[in-house]
Amino acid sequence: GFQMYMHLVHCNRLTLCPANCALLMCVSFRYLSSIEFSHTSVVSDITWLPGIEIDKAGRVSVIRAESAGPAGPQALFASLNGAAASKTAGAAVVPTGVGTAKECCSFASIAGDGKVMFWDVRVDKLLKKGNKRMDDGDLLWKPIHVVHLLSMAGNDFAGCRFSFDPLRFDTGNFTAGSMDGELLTGNFIRPPGEDNPDYTHCVFAPHAGPLVALAASPFLHDVLLSVGDWTFRLWQGVESRTPMFTSPYADEAYTAAAWSPSRPGLLFLATAAGSLHIWDLLDRSHEPSLRINAASSAITSISFSIASSSSSSSHWHMKHASVQPSHAAQPAVTNSEHQQLSNDPAD
Repeated sequence: GFQMYMHLVHCNRLTLCPANCALLMCVSFRYLSSIEFSHTSVVSDITWLPGIEIDKAGRVSVIRAESAGPAGPQALFASLNGAAASKTAGAAVVPTGVGTAKECCSFASIAGDGKVMFWDVRVDKLLKKGNKRMDDGDLLWKPIHVVHLLSMAGNDFAGCRFSFDPLRFDTGNFTAGSMDGELLTGNFIRPPGEDNPDYTHCVFAPHAGPLVALAASPFLHDVLLSVGDWTFRLWQGVESRTPMFTSPYADEAYTAAAWSPSRPGLLFLATAAGSLHIWDLLDRSHEPSLRINAASSAITSISFSIASSSSSSSHWHMKHASVQPSHAAQPAVTNSEHQQLSNDPAD
C-alpha cells in the first residue's frame, strides 16, 4: 500500500481448516500514517535503522536507549545485515548493544514516486505536551524526513530497492535501485540553507529490468550486490559505474537474492521458475555451484533468521506468506508453496 502501518502482534499462530486452506489471525494496525504525507505510489521496500534516529534535516544521531520504548520489534533486526557489528573499526554511530528491541525506533521506505521517507515509530512523540487524544487513530503520523530522487531522464526515480551502510549511517550515503534497472547513489542529509536540494549524486542503468535485490555484504560493507533481469553484479564503489564482477546470463530471470550470513563468498539467488541458484564465488564464477528445483512458482523473497551457536545445519522453509522464527540458522524462502528442504552448500 501507500501508507505506513504499525502492528503490535502478540500471537502469530497458523490454523488449518479441514479443507486445507490456511486461516491467518487478523490483526488490526496500531497506527496509520496520514495519507497526505505518505507515498503516492506503492511502497516497494522498507528497512529498519537500528541504533540511530533521524532529525528533520536528515542528520543522524545515536539513539537514547531509554527513549525507544517497546515499539521496535526485535524480530525485524535481521533485515539489516551487519547491524550488530558495533565494535568493528569505523563504526561511527552504531552503539554497542544494538540488537535489543528497545534500541530500534526508525525505519526508511522507498516507492515509485521518487521518494525515500524516514519514519519514527515513537508515535507518541508527535503529541504536543499536555495534549490528549481519545485513541491512536487521532495521531497525525508522518515521516520525519523526506528525500526526493530523480532518474536519468530527470523524472521521479521509480525506486524499488535501497541499501544503507550500517557502519556509516552518519555520512548519509545510500544506494537505490529502480524499476527501470537504474542504480542511484545519493545522500539523505539536507545541506544547510537549502530547501529543495538535489539528493542524487550519480544515476545510471546497468540492468535491463527492475532490481529485485540490493544488499551490502555482511562481511565487506563496501561490496554491494545488485540483482536484476538475468544477471547479478558486485560493486565496490557504485559511482565508478564499473562492476567488479558480472555474472553470466541465467536461463531464468532472477526474482530474489541474499548474502550468506556465515560465508563471505556465498550468494543465494532465486528465479521466476522456482529454482535456487547457490553461487560460491570461491569455488567457481562461471556458473552456480548448486541448483535446487525448490518450487513450481516464482520465489519472491529469501531471508535468514538469527543464528544460534548451537545450530549445525540450515533448512529452507517455503510457506505462503509467513515463516515462524526458530533458534536455528534458517533461511526463509517465500513463495506460493509449502516445502522444506535440507540444505548444506558446504557439502
